[in-house]
Amino acid sequence: MTFAGEVKNAVTVRAALLVVGVLALQLLFIASYVGALHRPDATDVPFGVVAPRQTSQQLVTRLDDLPGGPLDPRAVSDAAEAQKKVMNRDLDGVLIVDPQGTTDTLLVASGGGTVLANTLVKIIERAEAPQHRTVRTVDVAPASPDDFNGLSSFYLVVGWCVGGYLCASILAISAGAKPANRQRALIRTGVMALYSIAGGIGGGVGSYIERNGGLTTVELPQAGPDSGGRAPDSVAGIAARALPGVVTLHVSGSAESGTGTGFVLDSKGHILTNNHVVAPAGSAGHITVTFSGGETASAEIVGKDSGYDLAVVKVRGVSGLKPLALGNSDNVRVGDPVVAIGAPFDLSNTVTSGIISAKQRPITAGGEKGDGSDVSYVDALQTDAPINPGNSGGPLVDTQARVIGINSAIRAADSGTGLDGGQSGSIGLGFAIPVNQAKRVAEELINTGKATHPVIGVTLDMQYTGDGAKVGGKSADGTSAVTPGGPADKAGIKAGDVITQVQGQRVHSGEELIIKIRAHRPGDRLDLRLTRGGEERSMTLTLGSASGS
Repeated sequence: MTFAGEVKNAVTVRAALLVVGVLALQLLFIASYVGALHRPDATDVPFGVVAPRQTSQQLVTRLDDLPGGPLDPRAVSDAAEAQKKVMNRDLDGVLIVDPQGTTDTLLVASGGGTVLANTLVKIIERAEAPQHRTVRTVDVAPASPDDFNGLSSFYLVVGWCVGGYLCASILAISAGAKPANRQRALIRTGVMALYSIAGGIGGGVGSYIERNGGLTTVELPQAGPDSGGRAPDSVAGIAARALPGVVTLHVSGSAESGTGTGFVLDSKGHILTNNHVVAPAGSAGHITVTFSGGETASAEIVGKDSGYDLAVVKVRGVSGLKPLALGNSDNVRVGDPVVAIGAPFDLSNTVTSGIISAKQRPITAGGEKGDGSDVSYVDALQTDAPINPGNSGGPLVDTQARVIGINSAIRAADSGTGLDGGQSGSIGLGFAIPVNQAKRVAEELINTGKATHPVIGVTLDMQYTGDGAKVGGKSADGTSAVTPGGPADKAGIKAGDVITQVQGQRVHSGEELIIKIRAHRPGDRLDLRLTRGGEERSMTLTLGSASGS
């Protein structure tokens, strides 16, 4: 006899009624649950509105008149009360209107029903769209993994109902079976019980998948590769053009070592850097140059000058050099964007950006020897592009990747202004030697091995604390502070005169006067203003020349 025939003979009226009853109850449960899921389609969903009085009443009326009338809107006094009502489930949602802007806030609680919360969001977004307003949704009581709401519960209910129905049906069949068929019926009952358990497991698996997004590993969305092109005047575009011409210098000597930066000047292998970068090499040290692509070469010093803090080294046997173009520092304006490239803390090919913060900033650095022979005087460009130890000698470039300055010094929070040989970091105050000055010095170092310094032929009183630069009474060797036959002597400057202006720019100290003079070339004519015995005078002199060190 077939299984269907056995079932027909085994089923009694009592068993059939039991099966029908269980089925009806479970179908009723499913229907009520599905109805709860679609609650927003019903009317009178409690909903709050927080808005100015007139706007609030208009909005309540507009929401109440939505097609189908799904919401039962009412005014709420303030946002705090509204949030409390939503969290307590007194309201299913609250719209908080921003009277000053066009973005309103919708408070929902997905812990009270994920589908309900999502449907409310869609209803309010549709209602706000014609008013040209947008909605920002805030879930004040999110659903937790233990909340039986949304599709997770639905999966469990379906699994339980199917399994329960099968169990009840088989029990009914077994109860009504004849003795001869009881053994078979019990076997089938066991088999069907396994199907019931499988149904429950299926519900659990469905719940897990719905809550966790699947059984596979998570793969996050990501943008695909782009062409790599960048605007030429962007920081990335500038860096791409300048980096091939920037090098890192590793310098070692008998007593000390250090790291700095430089950049290629020409195809012959000349590289410009700071004097204080190569100073540790002394006369018998070693300098290794590392190019941006990782190639290395040994270098030798061509010439250096401590007064300008500049040096030129040269590599040999290196092909494919990429010299950087030189700009014009006289064209630079405060606020111009700039990019600094170097090896801060030996991190080669580091790119930072900023602006020109100031021009003609008088900076002195060095002086460790105590006799003034290693002091550098710079009429610097100031930048907020981060510069750190190791950036020294690196280029400061404009938006066309042209060098406008040589990064040389920083002002650290704990040590004042100084060369970046210490370990203090950037606070946004970096200083660069203007390229116009560096170009002249580099040419002289390459051509003659030495640089010339413009001089006026006076010895200054560096202890003078008044405003201006005072000409001393005597020089260090006891002779006159004004060099006989020198530029100052020819112009009529006397011992004790206080120079207050150079080319119309104020001078406040002896250091500033040296810096202003160093910004010019030997042979340039300068207009000076000075005071003598309380009387102001104007003079013009032609700068002389002296060899640097």
